[in-house]
Amino acid sequence: MDIQKIGNYIKCKRKAQGLTQAELAGLLGITNKAVSKWENGKCLPDLSLHEKLCDALHITLNELVAGQDIESTQLPEASEQNMKTMLGSCQHLRSLKDVCIGLLLLFIGRLMPSMQLKHMTSDASQFIFGVSEGVSIGITLIGIAWLIFGAVKFSQKEE
Repeated sequence: MDIQKIGNYIKCKRKAQGLTQAELAGLLGITNKAVSKWENGKCLPDLSLHEKLCDALHITLNELVAGQDIESTQLPEASEQNMKTMLGSCQHLRSLKDVCIGLLLLFIGRLMPSMQLKHMTSDASQFIFGVSEGVSIGITLIGIAWLIFGAVKFSQKEE
């Protein structure tokens, strides 16, 4: 999705309706700063607002996602393209989730040794320390593998 294009489209349609950012925000129950962020291409509207936004701007969801007016003769092609775009975005987010999980596992794996009580001298304490050290190394290795897996998926171009 082209965030800039969608933001410009929202701005154009808002102005065509004679609405200020504050008025549109009031209709949607949000702040005018959120509308400004959309229009400047910093982020997209939350999914929960898409229907209300489309109603307020008198546009279709397909037009919002495409960031342009769509003629009725172009609707099947535009709908298909929009679905492909949305599916690509979902795949991109899944890959990003895998990267985050890998980083979290790395953090946990490296944090575990610092939380262990190394000054205990009993045999049981030493055994527990050794086991937890092994678990820590295992978690770290799993985190590295997960991070690499997520990074490879994240860097792959859409087909």
